[in-house]
Amino acid sequence: MRGSGRNNRVSLLKFLASCLVIFIHIPMSGRAGQAMDGLARIAVPFFFAISGYYALNASDAQLCRRMRKVVLLTLIGNVLYWGWHIYALMAESVYTLPLALQIVFTRRNLLLFLLFGENVMGIHLWYLPAVLTACGLYYAFRKRWSKGNKGNRLYYGLALFLYLIHLCLALGTSLLYIFYRNGLLFGVPLFAFGLFFREYLEERFVRWKAIKGAVVLWIVVGIALSLVQRFTLGKTEMPLGMWLVLMGLMTFSFVNIPEQTEQRGLRYLEQASTWIYIIHLLFYLFVETYYQRVLLLASVRSSLWGYPFGVMAASILVSMCIVACENATQKKSMKIV
Repeated sequence: MRGSGRNNRVSLLKFLASCLVIFIHIPMSGRAGQAMDGLARIAVPFFFAISGYYALNASDAQLCRRMRKVVLLTLIGNVLYWGWHIYALMAESVYTLPLALQIVFTRRNLLLFLLFGENVMGIHLWYLPAVLTACGLYYAFRKRWSKGNKGNRLYYGLALFLYLIHLCLALGTSLLYIFYRNGLLFGVPLFAFGLFFREYLEERFVRWKAIKGAVVLWIVVGIALSLVQRFTLGKTEMPLGMWLVLMGLMTFSFVNIPEQTEQRGLRYLEQASTWIYIIHLLFYLFVETYYQRVLLLASVRSSLWGYPFGVMAASILVSMCIVACENATQKKSMKIV
């Protein structure tokens, strides 16, 4: 079992996963675009599972600190996209500020935001309140049933029940994605998997001599199943492939890893991954708003292979600058103290 120290593999995988998310929102054309979309669908489940893994041995104070950070990031992200939405409407020289506010903050938009963390412009920001929901429920279960392991077992049972509901809605209905891909029905089961992996699976896998081969098999078969389902059925929900790849990535990240020294560059990339996830759509929205060619770009952007890579490069650059400023501010405050 690993301690709570930094893990270079996790740092790298979180960075790569945050970059893959870009190919969901700004896809390439043709089969390559479908393939990248299928691969990228593992990114958010991996984020949830990692959060659950580290939550198991975290103290109550650490969990509260993490949840406060997520609340802050949620506010920052939504303010950025609300602000851009209002600016984009007013830039057309048709809408006044009061009218733009009415369009952005409709009853429907506010209700979706309060229930699911949905933002019309920042459609990906649902993840932040979702991980907050999953972590908050785990904290409540752990506090309420603190004796033995009862809180964890109840959380696992709830997670399984919620995931079955998720599958029924995702595969059997045509509802808007946010009704089944949210904190309760999607976040809690994946967060619980991270907890379960650390509590029950990790130590057993350490003793399994064939674990390296199993990891390769899980990832390869999982990717193959996901791509087959993506190409043949056009589905974005690929449960069997997702779970196999997720099992492989979690095992690769934590089981039988060699002794590591912290890599400063990987640490920066891990810190930047959160901001890459938050801000990447702003660059796409900037191009659309600045050139005022929304319809044109919407029709041709999928054929521009370099478009998502350009957004990725800009997101990484700006995110690294944000991280550098955060670290500099933190060091300055520590010196003052």
